[in-house]
Amino acid sequence: MTIWDWPKHWRASTTSQFYLAPSSLSSRSPYTGQMTPYGPQVQAWTAKLTFPTMKADSDRMSWREVQAFVSRLKGISGMLRIVDYHRMKTAYDQYAVDPAEQNWSDGTPFSDGHGWVEGFLPPTIEADDAAEEGATSLVVRGLPVNLDKPLRMGDLFEVRPNGIPATHGHLYECVANVKTDANGKTRLYFEPPLRKGVAAGDMIVIRCPTGVFRLSSDQEGIVSRGLVNLGDMGLSLSEVLPWQ
Repeated sequence: MTIWDWPKHWRASTTSQFYLAPSSLSSRSPYTGQMTPYGPQVQAWTAKLTFPTMKADSDRMSWREVQAFVSRLKGISGMLRIVDYHRMKTAYDQYAVDPAEQNWSDGTPFSDGHGWVEGFLPPTIEADDAAEEGATSLVVRGLPVNLDKPLRMGDLFEVRPNGIPATHGHLYECVANVKTDANGKTRLYFEPPLRKGVAAGDMIVIRCPTGVFRLSSDQEGIVSRGLVNLGDMGLSLSEVLPWQ
């Protein structure tokens, strides 16, 4: 089945939520009223987006185009791939890097007089060891050596087996700060548990990691239109799990 990419220029939102929603079975004591959770506990990504008021003919984001995109999904049967626009970069790249401009080895810049920027983390790294489905930690390689907190609590990463985006959600949130060793390796700790097993060498995306979602209901994406042909719309999305 086709997985549609959410257009990059439709990133504007007035409010958004992008979080792991837990779902647990529980029972309530008839004597104390206390709730007792028991397994299985499942966490799934949920995204809620409210878009700014849209024109019908805007080059950036028109309500006609957005409504047509949602129509193409055919309700909850369709799938789309989207990034958390507030966590496209790691916290290290966004807040800790003081980038430096570099020229070629002979000292010359590009033809426009500029060099390239150094100091940021690579956009992708690799799994160093295999990890089974359900694991909550993974050793990775390819980061700068002896670096404190290149990946931090709240950073996101995506697993791409053999470098190919998965057809289900493979997005994870770091739950601990890490430090790399002299070989540029570290162990990541994350939630939710791995949706599928990871092989050594699989790609780990740390810049613009994406998740795979469905509409939360068939009623999502309805445009409310007002005067002068302006439209308002929001979306609620739920992660596509591999066993669905």
